[in-house]
Amino acid sequence: MVTRQPLPTARQSARGVGLAADNAWTHIECAEALRRAGHFGAASAHLVLAVEEAVKARVYFLWATLMTEMKQEELRKLLYTHRIRHGSAVYDSMSKPARTAIALWHIDHPVKEIDRKALARILARHSEAFPLAWAENADKDKQRGMHVDWDGRRWKTPVSVTEEQYQRRFVRCLDFVITTRAAVGLF
Repeated sequence: MVTRQPLPTARQSARGVGLAADNAWTHIECAEALRRAGHFGAASAHLVLAVEEAVKARVYFLWATLMTEMKQEELRKLLYTHRIRHGSAVYDSMSKPARTAIALWHIDHPVKEIDRKALARILARHSEAFPLAWAENADKDKQRGMHVDWDGRRWKTPVSVTEEQYQRRFVRCLDFVITTRAAVGLF
């Protein structure tokens, strides 16, 4: 359920762009500090937080336009629903060649809707993009990196996140945050 959070004005959102982008960078720095200390679970959680804040910066950057094209409830969902921001990150991380490959698939298959398997194959060839599973798993990965939980069979702890898992996430997350900062004019 989306809470009735206040929406910023266009002027307020202009200030929020830099604040959110800076906070995304802070989460990258926190992730690296935690990685150096060997806390890969908590470090991975900060990578997810960094991407969430970077998406928020992108939303604020486009806010004046979005306010004219979306209903207030849709805007609230975009700002305050993590799963929607995770999906936005997947889409926004796709390069123009990846989007072109998807468009070409549609040309080659005019009466079909692209299925998950075909889309995953396309994105696998464009490693800069988050995998489709990012939108579904980001929140779970964030929670896994921060909490100890019983899953019914075994304990899940932040310690169960490996350095390799962290490094795989780090490259894409860092690229996304840097690209965001560049897009909103902070470089």
